[in-house]
Amino acid sequence: MLFSYNWLNDYLQYKVSPQEISERLTMHAFEVESLTKQGNDWILEIDVLPNRAADAFCHQGVAREINALAGFAGTFQKKEGKAIWELGDPRALAGNEAPITINVQSKSDCSFYQAMVIDGVRVGPSPVWLKERLAAVGIDSITNIVDISNYVMLDMGQPTHVFDAGALKLPDGRTELMVRRAANREVLELLGGTKVLLNQDDIIIANASKALALAGIKGGQASSVTKSTQSVLIEAALFNRQAIYQTVRRLGLPTQSAKRFSAGIAEGFAPRGLFAVARLIQEMAGGTIAGHGVFEGNGTKERPFIMLSHIKVEGIAGEKLSQGILTNSLFHLGFEVQKEQEGVFKVYPPFWRTDCQIPEDLVEEVLRLRGFDGIASVAPRVSLTEPVIDDSLALRSFARRYFTAQGFDEVYSYSLTSMRAMHAVELLNPASDARAYLRESLIPGLLENVAANQGLFHVIKMLEFGKVFRKQGTSVEEKEHIAGVLFGKNDADFRELRGSIEGLLEAFGFDADDYFFEHQQNELKRSFLSLSLNGQSCGFIEVPLLPPQLKIKGKVVAFEIDAEALFSQVAKEREFAPPPKFPAVVRDISLLLPSQVNGDSVIGVICEVGKDLIEDVDLFDVYEEPDREGRSLAFHIIYRSKEKTLTDREVSALHHKIENQLTEQFHAQIR
Repeated sequence: MLFSYNWLNDYLQYKVSPQEISERLTMHAFEVESLTKQGNDWILEIDVLPNRAADAFCHQGVAREINALAGFAGTFQKKEGKAIWELGDPRALAGNEAPITINVQSKSDCSFYQAMVIDGVRVGPSPVWLKERLAAVGIDSITNIVDISNYVMLDMGQPTHVFDAGALKLPDGRTELMVRRAANREVLELLGGTKVLLNQDDIIIANASKALALAGIKGGQASSVTKSTQSVLIEAALFNRQAIYQTVRRLGLPTQSAKRFSAGIAEGFAPRGLFAVARLIQEMAGGTIAGHGVFEGNGTKERPFIMLSHIKVEGIAGEKLSQGILTNSLFHLGFEVQKEQEGVFKVYPPFWRTDCQIPEDLVEEVLRLRGFDGIASVAPRVSLTEPVIDDSLALRSFARRYFTAQGFDEVYSYSLTSMRAMHAVELLNPASDARAYLRESLIPGLLENVAANQGLFHVIKMLEFGKVFRKQGTSVEEKEHIAGVLFGKNDADFRELRGSIEGLLEAFGFDADDYFFEHQQNELKRSFLSLSLNGQSCGFIEVPLLPPQLKIKGKVVAFEIDAEALFSQVAKEREFAPPPKFPAVVRDISLLLPSQVNGDSVIGVICEVGKDLIEDVDLFDVYEEPDREGRSLAFHIIYRSKEKTLTDREVSALHHKIENQLTEQFHAQIR
């Protein structure tokens, strides 16, 4: 934003050079991006922060900031400057002239609106000093009436608009203005001839017959001031900043007025802005007050005081600060400070400092005026305590590494879904229908990822750790789950996924006796394999029902495990055995068994017969002949003694004993 040094200097109370202004503003308030000599003036390009838009988007606001910095520094010579804010109330000018009727449709759209009619004005060119002021900050001169409105906005920050009052009058001679929302597809021709299509999100100024202006943004062509205008109506208002911002974005109209309304304008500026415009019009264009009207929807709000403790200031600053620095800095910034008790103050912010609402805001003001670079760099004092070890983090990391080694890629899915189930948690205000519920399972999100990637791979292995949600009465149960999918364009091996889960359980230290899988059916009569751990159900493996809209072309198997139930049963202490001293002997056995006999039962018998001499048994092959009853199972049996090296005779005798027991108990055929 551009600022003229000569313009600022009208309000400065101290002799401060442009270079000193640039340095002090940059170090204590706003960054001065450039300082350029222009004729007998200096132009400062200042990046005023958005939180200071209410008071510093204007020359008077920046001048007030410079006065505070120079006054607090105490090293600058005082000089005579124009007083700021001594402008008065426009109602003092209006007297008892004919009133203007103002109807505001919604107080939330417009909390304050004031208008004044001046008859007998002479529209013409502006005086040289006004043209030079506007040209210095990049504004072209149009007419004296329009230039005055622009000048006041750049001077004190309050946008105003001037209408041709003759174009506003109704047939009966009355002047009535309305602040309302536009109708859908209502058309308004703006200044310059551009026509815009409005909707119910836009605030407009209108009379009983037509729209006159886009509130806070730009005036309409039909009510514009021309050289033949003899009577003008001046408006000053406070419009809804969010509505103005949205209209500007949609229509692409980033005017100077809209920029200020969108950022927010402090209460109290509107009547002062109207007074300034009316006074300058009478000075430069003549005329007399012919009408006046005001709407104060929310009334004048008195700013609440803020309690500030000297101890709090020092605590945030990290060093000792005298009470003199505290009160002096706030005084120069325009705050009223009243001492309540020793070290405690009641601070009243000025109306224009809408950004100061809590004690921390005041502490920031004190420290920035003093200079942040003056704060000593001191390492904070902290009490060191032994960190709390979260075992679940280590277990979660271990599980991630395990599945990564198994070829799984970890993904993250949305916690929100469109799927509505019996216990689904529905959002009160969803962003869209597609994300209206919290997920009950991780598998639907994994299937979406499979659908998105199936064209790139023949086999996909995906894993996800995440929260799932379930409605329990009036509360919501939240748990962490582990889920994975195995996708194949031709086939997806159910046993491979089960083997991965068994491997994880064994890696966590569970024995085969600690868990088991059981075939069950869900409410849709679909079979799945339930996982129980020490008698507690904690997961399942299934062939999921594929949603038609995903168009997954292939086979998918999936698993989901309650991570909290799993981790809670993992032993914190692990037992390790020394490496075996004696060699192992490996024998294979292949059996033809009835179909109802499963591999776990066979392994149990082998281990029972072999007792301490069998170290491990692995099922490595399953074959079912199409035209023959039963199925063939093949096992690796590892024999090893902890006390000696086993001979071939000892192993053969034990192996033969196992074969006999399997033949007798299961009617197995040795192959």
